[in-house]
Amino acid sequence: MGKTAKNEQIKLKATFYNNIAAGSAVGGIFIPLIVLYQNMPVARLFSPLLTVPWHWQFSVQDLQFFIASLVALCLAIIFRHHANRTASQLED
Repeated sequence: MGKTAKNEQIKLKATFYNNIAAGSAVGGIFIPLIVLYQNMPVARLFSPLLTVPWHWQFSVQDLQFFIASLVALCLAIIFRHHANRTASQLED
């Protein structure tokens, strides 16, 4: 296999890992945040943060969303690092 073909395979592998990282970041961080905001009462959602005391009562569902977001963020970081490491194998 030539150098150009090998470089193309490396680029495709790095792109794959980068897309996995982006998907886990979007799917694991933003979607739980949107669900949490949808479950909030309307008065708390639209009230100014500085004038209304911001008391939050955590439920089991909130903890599950937090853990899922934390795992997704860790996976995104790991896959992004793997994409950078794979891309560094490109030959001139």
